Amino acid sequence: MRVFWRGLVVALLLMSAISSLAQVSAQEQYYIVIVKDEQRLYLAQGDPTNPEKSDAIKDFPITTGALWTQKGLETPSGFFTIIEKSNSPVQGGYDFSDTGDVTLTPYFMRLNVPNRGGIGIHTYTGRTLDLWRFGATGGQTTHGCIAGPPDDIIDLYKNYVRPGSTRVWVVDHPSEAFKDIPSAPKPDRTYVNDKAWRALPSPTKQQLFAVDMVRPDLGWAVAGDATFIDEKYAWESSILRWDGRRWTEEAKVPYWLHGIDMLNEDEGWAVGQNYMAGVHRKNGKWTNVDRAVPRVPYMSEVSAITEDDAWMAGGGGEIFTYDGSKWDVFIAPDVMKTVRSMDMLDANSGWLVGGGWNTESEEKETVPLIASYDGDQWSLDESPVDELWYGVDAVAEDDVWAVGSNGAIIHWDGSSWESIESPAKGRLSDIAMSSSWDGWAVGDEEGVAFHWDGSDWSRVRLPVEEKFYEVSVLKDGSAMAVGGGGSIIQLVDASQAPQHAEPEPIEAARAPQPTPDEANQPDEPYGTAAPEATTTNPDSVSAEADPTQGRTVAEVAAKSTVIPAQPTQESEPEPTVVAAAPADQQDTPPVASAEPDEGGFPVMTIAAAGAIAVAAGAAFVALRRA
Repeated sequence: MRVFWRGLVVALLLMSAISSLAQVSAQEQYYIVIVKDEQRLYLAQGDPTNPEKSDAIKDFPITTGALWTQKGLETPSGFFTIIEKSNSPVQGGYDFSDTGDVTLTPYFMRLNVPNRGGIGIHTYTGRTLDLWRFGATGGQTTHGCIAGPPDDIIDLYKNYVRPGSTRVWVVDHPSEAFKDIPSAPKPDRTYVNDKAWRALPSPTKQQLFAVDMVRPDLGWAVAGDATFIDEKYAWESSILRWDGRRWTEEAKVPYWLHGIDMLNEDEGWAVGQNYMAGVHRKNGKWTNVDRAVPRVPYMSEVSAITEDDAWMAGGGGEIFTYDGSKWDVFIAPDVMKTVRSMDMLDANSGWLVGGGWNTESEEKETVPLIASYDGDQWSLDESPVDELWYGVDAVAEDDVWAVGSNGAIIHWDGSSWESIESPAKGRLSDIAMSSSWDGWAVGDEEGVAFHWDGSDWSRVRLPVEEKFYEVSVLKDGSAMAVGGGGSIIQLVDASQAPQHAEPEPIEAARAPQPTPDEANQPDEPYGTAAPEATTTNPDSVSAEADPTQGRTVAEVAAKSTVIPAQPTQESEPEPTVVAAAPADQQDTPPVASAEPDEGGFPVMTIAAAGAIAVAAGAAFVALRRA
């Protein structure tokens, strides 16, 4: 019996030592907090599951996802793990600026971001480094990655980051990560004119970038993200349809869609990241349509006036017009000014907004873009503030609204643009008005929308803690908004808006690093039912090439999981990484490792080692006495 009790004591001592090791390791780990609002990276030492600003031991300026290029390239928020360190000249994933410099990134530290295997922390050299605005709010310039000055990134890479254990918080506001910084209070208001927002079931967990309602019981939305197909990452989008009861998937497209505009049930356009004019809905089918002289690989927005008159615009300020049979270039691109939103009131009036920055100036100041159409040509308008503009909506020729960075809101009264007081605390991505006295805006502030009542803008609480990219409002005041994680919300009578639980968190990505692929041009038409898969023998391309090109609809349908009407949880492939395996989930505490790597550090502390030594000694004594 004494042997049993002594053995039990030994087991308890060992368990206590292991617990002490885990506690000490968690308390003394290095972790990273990236604050997008500040454009700053904080290196901290402490418990990454309970970060505090006082843990920070150093910080430096960074630049994150480009806010002035296509939707979805914003740096994703969340709690991630660094799963790979790579300084190889060919690393599979890539990140580049729209300046034409596509050099692969040095000192790359990959994050396990769901469906976006190319996201990481890195630096740059050459022309891109000269162009980037580290630490400048509104000057975000990457394709989703976090980039910093070479000396700071190399120090982080060599001396602090361990793949598989270093955790990273990516947040908009410091209070979203640091527990010792108070967060901004959420608005108490949930009802507007006896209406409230309710969450709807979504058939996708992809980011929803655009929505357009034709009537309360008919609308379309587009979702896009990277998808893992045949051991490679590639862009894929879904076109969703609302029938008044539920959202369902209507078609898949093998590239990234950003904008949609529907005239009616049988006529509409969706555009995005490809070298074509996007897809055209005609007589119930989505069909690919080419555009003339493709220069810039993506279109941000499309606005249809009639079946024979439509406009689209996007990267580099490029504008196209449609005459019923083909798309033609209307304005050649200016590569540093991107059009983010466009709204045509009729054939003789319309507005577009966007922006970029002045690369010739040492200060690299923000250059806003606002232009109006008079039936003959586009003319630049003077912006009342230097902000990047993301959404525009016209009620009448003397009543036009636009929203942009830093919560900016401006209004056109027929003669000039003027700033309007805004309650928004972050970027506003879209605005939609039902009339001069009723409208909505959405943006980066999670769980909050903004309402115009004819005299003031006010904050309204939403049932989903998510950022929203676009909102569509009809003349009767009904509305729909879409955003991150497949979130869809609808404005309904207050009696129809019960409290809804927050959507389930998305698991961390589990897939190898991306490798761009290329095959044949997309088949047409894009229908609800996928055509039979065809056998192809694609040629590989370099990392500089656009991975959205050259995958057939048949390949997408054959190798992708069909999105059901209700969300489901699917298993994901195991990752292939360098030096360590990724963490299981975003909210899983990090696992310490005592094995050093290049420039690494031992996670096992002296205190933890002492605890093990004491336990081992006690166990030895107990066994000797036994």
